[in-house]
Amino acid sequence: MGVFKLLYCSFVLFCLLSDFLPNGVISVKKHDFKTCKESSFCMRHRQLPKNSLSFYVSNTVHISKESVQLHITSVENTKPLALTITVLTGPILRFKINEADPLHPRFEVPYVIEQLPQQQAFSVDEDSPEKMVLSYGSDVKCVVMKNPLVVFVLHQNEIVLQLNKDWLLKFEEYRVKPVVTGGGQEAPAEEDDEDNEEEENADTPEKEAAFPAQIEDEEDEPPAKEQKVVDLESGMWEESFKSHPDSKPRGPSSVGLDISFPGFKHIFGIPEHADSFNLRNTMDGEPYRLYNLDVFEYELDSRMALYGAIPAVVAHNKKRSVGVLWLNAAETWIDVDRPTDKPILKKLANLVKSPSGAEDEDVVTTHWMSESGIIDVFVMVGPSSKDVFSQYASLTGLAPLPPAFAIAYHQCRWNYNDEGDCRAVDEGFDQHDIPYDVLWLDIEHTVDKKYFTWDSHKFPDSRQLLDDLNAKGRKMVTIVDPHIKRTKGYHVYDEATRLAYFVKQSDHSTDYKGWCWPGDSSWVDFLNPAAQTWWAGLFSLDMYAGSTLSLFTWNDMNEPSVFNGPEITMHKDAVHHGDIEHREVHNLYGMLMVMSTNKGQLLRSHNQHRPFVLSRAFFAGSQRYGAVWTGDNMATWEHLRASIPMLLSMNVVGLTFVGADVGGFFGEPTAELLVRWYQLAAFTPFFRAHAHIETKRREPWLFGEENTKRIRNAIRRRYALLPYWYTQFFKTSVTGQPIMRPYWVEFPGEEAHFDKEDAFLVGPNLLVAPVIYPDTTSVKVSLPGDDLWYDYKTLQMWKAPTTLTVEADLDSVPVFYRGGSITPTRGRIRRSSVLSRDDPLTLIVAPNEKGWAEGDLYLDDEHSFQYRMGKFLYRQFTFSDDQLRVETAKKIVAEPNFSASIPVHGSQSFTCRVRVERVVVLNVATAPKQASLHHGKETKTLTVLYDATSRSATIRKPDVNIGDDFVIKLLF
Repeated sequence: MGVFKLLYCSFVLFCLLSDFLPNGVISVKKHDFKTCKESSFCMRHRQLPKNSLSFYVSNTVHISKESVQLHITSVENTKPLALTITVLTGPILRFKINEADPLHPRFEVPYVIEQLPQQQAFSVDEDSPEKMVLSYGSDVKCVVMKNPLVVFVLHQNEIVLQLNKDWLLKFEEYRVKPVVTGGGQEAPAEEDDEDNEEEENADTPEKEAAFPAQIEDEEDEPPAKEQKVVDLESGMWEESFKSHPDSKPRGPSSVGLDISFPGFKHIFGIPEHADSFNLRNTMDGEPYRLYNLDVFEYELDSRMALYGAIPAVVAHNKKRSVGVLWLNAAETWIDVDRPTDKPILKKLANLVKSPSGAEDEDVVTTHWMSESGIIDVFVMVGPSSKDVFSQYASLTGLAPLPPAFAIAYHQCRWNYNDEGDCRAVDEGFDQHDIPYDVLWLDIEHTVDKKYFTWDSHKFPDSRQLLDDLNAKGRKMVTIVDPHIKRTKGYHVYDEATRLAYFVKQSDHSTDYKGWCWPGDSSWVDFLNPAAQTWWAGLFSLDMYAGSTLSLFTWNDMNEPSVFNGPEITMHKDAVHHGDIEHREVHNLYGMLMVMSTNKGQLLRSHNQHRPFVLSRAFFAGSQRYGAVWTGDNMATWEHLRASIPMLLSMNVVGLTFVGADVGGFFGEPTAELLVRWYQLAAFTPFFRAHAHIETKRREPWLFGEENTKRIRNAIRRRYALLPYWYTQFFKTSVTGQPIMRPYWVEFPGEEAHFDKEDAFLVGPNLLVAPVIYPDTTSVKVSLPGDDLWYDYKTLQMWKAPTTLTVEADLDSVPVFYRGGSITPTRGRIRRSSVLSRDDPLTLIVAPNEKGWAEGDLYLDDEHSFQYRMGKFLYRQFTFSDDQLRVETAKKIVAEPNFSASIPVHGSQSFTCRVRVERVVVLNVATAPKQASLHHGKETKTLTVLYDATSRSATIRKPDVNIGDDFVIKLLF
């Protein structure tokens, strides 16, 4: 029997891996994954005609200074639903809809909201039979129209969001399953008030003018899209996909709601999709799907689900931004409708001072449909994009400051074969003078794919290997997946079985079983708090034999991936801790695993060292626990281009530490493609090369000397800018601002750039326009704003706004300093970031048109949590009147809501050895004679080298500690 299992496992893996091989079909097997038409709840919601199912407020249950609860009812629901409205610090409005008296408790997503922002008092300005008006301060209002139910959110007297404008609110209540009579007809069970059949197309009263903003010229409406009629009862109590049944013991429980954004036509977010940054209209095809899946060789320009899911969007126009978080971890589909020339009454005569009037405005309408759970909507009213980012972070948490090595370069493939191979790769970087910080090991380093083990034949002394790498300032990462090999004698399996820590089958008692890399496997139930703690303990040095504190973790396959499961994932009727079906928590599973792994790394160092964990699956809140990458991409120019919108989409919804596999995971990149990928990836937050086991080796020195030099330069450019990168990661950790930014974050009024996805900014001050097409020697670059930009390489100055053609041969990538910025860099590149921590800095001063610039620098020990006790330096640079001033920063420049939990000024107990070795000032019209350094009571004359071509002045050897206050002045 054991031999049969082994042979069967090998056959299954061969079939699954056949697409990975070079001669395999280079495309996703789309038939392995559902479309909306194959998802019964999606079809029930999507075929609901607009304006056909009206809810109305039946009763006001509770009103206080901090919350309002209303009962709402429709002809479809047998019992009332409870709508609760609260205002949270931000301001953030929360709209929560649940069954008032459910047959079973509805699942509410845990762990995402670490600590709910404080509820704020608001006033009830009106409560009439027609509407209720709530006010928070002078800027925020919420208008609830009662019959039919439509909710308006206003900021500064403008409607910024509407709930249920199109009457698409649908909430399938738990009910008793109907029984079949002798005549074959379904009849109600005894409790006939809880099991009414769905009446999707029931007659409803003609839609009344619930609110002036809803009055529309019906003749201007686009013709209704033809919908395929389906059996509405199909899939409600049981469903199957391919050969996989899905029992639904509690019946249908889906929820849906339309959310509209008047005045907006650009909307972003809901990763992960390999699609455009600006979300597309879905009315002519599939909705966007959020359902974490292991998708091999994923398709581009597609709305199909991928590895992660964040149910959040940001809408942006020239005046403002607004954000929405749909807190639901079940399978979710989102339609995006962006009709044009649709009249909307923008002003409300009874709520605004200015005359009201109708005007043609854009509107984006989204339709959210989830298989189960409740409706829990958080509206972040902005008004700026940076306000929205801060408000979102107050809900889902801040990304912590990672250890410095994690933002340097990582080298990975499936798989480095053994200890000798690892040492050869490590030595290869040194021989070719290429820095790197982390070496990665995939599944082949284990004993028979048993995680937390080392194959003693391949790695006879893993501790020594780790120690030798650590002596060079380098770390190692090993893979740990959630599927546990089912074999007695394997301590992880034995313990989890004994403690009942595995997910269960639908029978609630048998451990869930499926196939993954080890063959027959079970999956840890990370919804169980006890299992989380147990899992964390597995990372202790005594439990994870052969590990050291310089070993970190890669959580892969955590969607979870189940090779023989429906859609290559876990059955929805599997059961988690607390009698929770997997359908309720699917998109949360990967985050819970990473949360537990993160906890394990903290515990093993007694909370002294910062963790580093990489995950493939993610959800809202995953930013608190580590980095994420875009999964199994391909070695094509199309996938190189797709990496930009994918990473931007993650950044604008809080997931900032992200990257894509350099070179593509599948396939063989040409030398040109690989060089261009390194040049782009060096400017993305997470920077790692990775490749499939069947690909040719592609270490940076294997493509000829010229290409080795180009890749070396790209990696060294990353290391030169690490002081700037580390500062951006720190600022993100206390403000929630994105690191990789679309143009509209820094230039919110320039609509021409709103959907730009071939260029981006790193922080506020570096603009990157990479080469993303083959055989390219120049790039058209749009420089936004109305000030100056400077070429990173030539230091040439340009006045914005402008579009210019920049030379970009294979040795270069267009990058620009923003006028008005000061960027800290390092000129000395060592083998790893750790070894250069105390090396001197070069400050690049790029003045704006007025001759003014500012910048900042954050320094700490780069690995511990001592900075939380104030052991860090946060320095501010200002330049004006030909004078550079360096002093302690008083705030995070131009960023809102600096976290009060970290002392802003740092502490004198942090010892800084970093000095300034040069200052380069750009746009200097005439050659300075010299410069003067004023440091305490000391004044020192400094040499200045002037380059007339670039109009730059290099101030040499100030040799002053960056932790000291000082002034340097150019003298003419």
